[in-house]
Amino acid sequence: MIGLWREHIERVPLLYILYYAEGKYMTIVKATMAGTVWKVLVTEGEQVAADQDVVILESMKMEIPIATEEAGTVKRIIASEGDFINVDDDLLEIE
Repeated sequence: MIGLWREHIERVPLLYILYYAEGKYMTIVKATMAGTVWKVLVTEGEQVAADQDVVILESMKMEIPIATEEAGTVKRIIASEGDFINVDDDLLEIE
């Protein structure tokens, strides 16, 4: 199990956290910079593709799209539209 865990961690960028829960691997999508959640583009239960934009942050009058690294199903949306987000804050969870 530890070897499998390390193999997966090496493939996941620092802005994503991979963990094992409820018998499944879960990915947490994190903010790449501080800003306000301008728009959440997905809903819980929705299927997402790799590299799909899921959240748009607004910072310094710019829109910054945040994309997933892996395909999966949106398990939980953590951040809401209008929330102020810091770097590395959790945005949503994908299984």
